[in-house]
Amino acid sequence: QMTRALATALALVLLIAGGVGAQSTSPEAAPQAAAPYAPDDLAKTLPEQVGSVTLAIESVAGTELVVEYPWIGEELLPALGKEPRDISAAMGRGSSAGGDESLAMIAFRIDGVPAEDWLDPFLAIMEIDLDKPLPDTYIEWLELDDGRALVVTFDHPIVWQWGFRLKGEVLTLVSPDTGFTAEELLGALP
Repeated sequence: QMTRALATALALVLLIAGGVGAQSTSPEAAPQAAAPYAPDDLAKTLPEQVGSVTLAIESVAGTELVVEYPWIGEELLPALGKEPRDISAAMGRGSSAGGDESLAMIAFRIDGVPAEDWLDPFLAIMEIDLDKPLPDTYIEWLELDDGRALVVTFDHPIVWQWGFRLKGEVLTLVSPDTGFTAEELLGALP
């Protein structure tokens, strides 16, 4: 049976990998899905390139996020007393020409809420308790020059790793696929 943490993890990876509205193939929908909704400064929290990977960066309004991923509007935002208009995101994804390196990143901002204050509700949706990690889950805090970061490594039923950078109101999630570690991706953030 798939745990909620794994199901949510896969949903977030698909969110980053495909982008909001990516399942639509109509030519009219494509420009709308790629429209820049988030402020430019949020998109600038993601690097344009990491190693040999050039990232495609897309900004997304909260109203789109909650349509595609209802748990954001049904669980995360109400836990913080916020509404869809209060959240925005910038997503970056890419892979090297040979496919030996690939990654995804997403920077979320909830207006008026420091990232430190919404990390726990975000993780709770994925059933991650920093005080009582699940078996085969490893938690590591890193101190960065411009904020703090958390690396969560899951070692069952599959191995995957996430990194979270907390800086002001911005929580950036990094998801290495191949060729990178979460620490390397966190270090590449501007």
